[in-house]
Formats: sequence, C-alpha cells, structure tokens
Amino acid sequence: MKISLSTKVLGKTDLKESLLMIAEKGYHGAEIWADQVYRDIDDLYAFKKYLRKLQLDITLHAPTGDLNISSTNEEIRAISVRQTESSIELAARLEVALVTVHPGRKTSSKDDPELNRNLQVESLDKLLRTAERNGVCLGIENMEQRKNETIVYPQEVNRLLEIVGSNNLGITLDIAHAVTIPDMDIYEYIREIKKILHVHISDSTEAITHLPLGWGKLDLQGMLRELKKRYNGIVVIEGCIPGKEAEVFENNFLRVQELTRKLDIEDKKLGN
Repeated sequence: MKISLSTKVLGKTDLKESLLMIAEKGYHGAEIWADQVYRDIDDLYAFKKYLRKLQLDITLHAPTGDLNISSTNEEIRAISVRQTESSIELAARLEVALVTVHPGRKTSSKDDPELNRNLQVESLDKLLRTAERNGVCLGIENMEQRKNETIVYPQEVNRLLEIVGSNNLGITLDIAHAVTIPDMDIYEYIREIKKILHVHISDSTEAITHLPLGWGKLDLQGMLRELKKRYNGIVVIEGCIPGKEAEVFENNFLRVQELTRKLDIEDKKLGN
C-alpha cells in the first residue's frame, strides 16, 4: 500500500506549500480537495508542472459542502452534479486518474427511497459519462451512519455499483465512516465491500470521526492488516484537528510509520 495525506489536514495552508510539505515529509502521495485548487491556483498548466516535479501520487476529492447529487430540489441537484463534473474535468487537466465523490443523500427523511435511488443513479450516470470521456475513475465514498444517508452498509454500496455499472466506477472505502455502524464488525465490512479503488483512513471515538491517527480508539493496525488482504493501492490519511495542523501533521506521519513498520514485521514473520 502507498500512504498518502489529505491536503485538508493542513487546513488553510496554501495548496502548493501543503504539497511541498507532504512531499518533503516522505509521503507517497497527496489527496487534493478541488475547493483548494479553486482557492489557491490561478495557472493550472503551471500547477500541473509543479505536481510532476513533486513526484507525488495525486488523487482528487470533489467538493461536498452544501452539495447533494441526489437532492429532490432540481436546482440543487443540478449544481451539485455540475460542480462534481467540474472536478472530474479538473482532474483530467491535471492528469489525475481518480476522483472521490459523495453519493448524495435524502433531502428529507420522508423522501421516497425509490425516488432517491433513481435520482442518485441518474446523477451518477451523468458523472460517469464525463469521467469516461476524460479517462478518469470515480470512487464513490461510503458514508457514515447518520440521518438521510443511504449509502452506508456494504450491501448498499455494492448494489449501487451493480445498478450503475461502469469500469470507471468503484469504491472509496472510508474506514472512519464504516465504523459508525454499531451492528457491524469493521473487518466484516472490509471483507464485504467490492471493487475498492481507494481508501481513506483516520481514527475515531464513539462521538468523533476523522481524528488524527492514535487519537481515537480504533484498531488501525488490525484494519490495515485486513485491508492488505484485498487491496494494495493508495491509503489517504484524513485525520485532522482545526487549529492543530502542525502537531497533527507530525503525529500522522509518525503514527503511520509505526503502523506500517509493524505490518512489515508481521509479514516477514509469516513469510509474505
């Protein structure tokens, strides 16, 4: 597995500076949020050259704030799809191969589930046409168990993949989201998810998700061990605390180095 860091961990730091810090620290890659490109980058051609120079494995996260590609409000759904499409086109211009997108949710808890699913599929079909045209893969992110979310359990995630059906579509498995399901073992969750294209990892407690590594209660080593049985791609660290960016930046790297070292020792003992 290759270890990457979300640029969101460094908060409001200029994007180019964040990426340089990530590269100098020794990460394999970085996941850029599209919002940060729009905020900090004026010249995409120069930025693409900058990314090549850093030699990081770059992935992109589509914007999520106030957006819902499954909204029953037609205007909100349309702008949500358009902004996600813009992220896919941005990825293509930067020669980034994968974009993580959120699957949308119910507008109201009283929404008809079939209507929600139809709107979701309709939006994803449109996004996938854009992705296929631009040679980009989409990683649909499993969401945490909270009000109005519909893509939470493995069977919901897998079913969505089957309904939409595309070689350019897979799952961005978010570990912190998966552990919010109280009646399901996280290792079972990992085993049941199909077509994992990408992974997000962070620590959690019962009350807080997306904590820095080691600041929560998760068995991160065990989860990475289970994940390694079926996945060998990029793992993005997302754990962050606003206002403690420098401390968290150092912490996450030290913790992941410790975790991967222990996993390597285990592999050697097992002869892998």
